[in-house]
Amino acid sequence: MKSFSQDAEFVASLWRGLRAEQSLFLSIYLEDEFCGYCGIKLIDTRTPEIAIELLKKYHGQGIGYDALTALMNGYVKCVDVDYFLSRVV
Repeated sequence: MKSFSQDAEFVASLWRGLRAEQSLFLSIYLEDEFCGYCGIKLIDTRTPEIAIELLKKYHGQGIGYDALTALMNGYVKCVDVDYFLSRVV
């Protein structure tokens, strides 16, 4: 998403979404190092869309899988979910 970071409108929209009251976003750390984030875009639906973005150096190590698995497993304990949606860009 490096090219998108140059677009001020995209960056502003991303920050609005991350800070919205109806969303849940969590930072991902490996030991004390920030790896990225994952979250749920809208929490007021039974079909929430999950999102994740990792720094490139953490790709392909299973960190994203583990983070999303933990997020979804924890989320379904608190909220009724029919299924999760995911959009790949």
